[in-house]
Amino acid sequence: MRRSYWLLAVGCLALTGCDGQDTDRLARVGRKVNAKFHALTGGPQEKLSSGWLAMRANWDEVTLDTRVSARLRWDKVLANASIQVSATDGVVELKGKVADLNQRQRAVDIALSTAGVSEVKDNLETGTP
Repeated sequence: MRRSYWLLAVGCLALTGCDGQDTDRLARVGRKVNAKFHALTGGPQEKLSSGWLAMRANWDEVTLDTRVSARLRWDKVLANASIQVSATDGVVELKGKVADLNQRQRAVDIALSTAGVSEVKDNLETGTP
């Protein structure tokens, strides 16, 4: 599908014709786009790299219960579940309501697979959240 659009665009340009000024303008636009792209994704001191490194560093400082809560909220299976998370020394306690046993097991699995969690206390209730 994309290839058809490109062929159509090239065909339109061929029919309308391009002169030397158009070629120069397109070349300048291409150089500017290329420069912006390299400025954004360049070496380790550039914006994207430094932003990613800062985000990774901050993720390590986030508390365990916050990390587990975020992972539970991001999961599509648990979209309508109401789960509260508390953590102490690697032990995570899950409280709240889930719709069924599948959601309950999914919440426990996600909590257990979170880095830093050694044990999960499942105090979830099954029923309509």
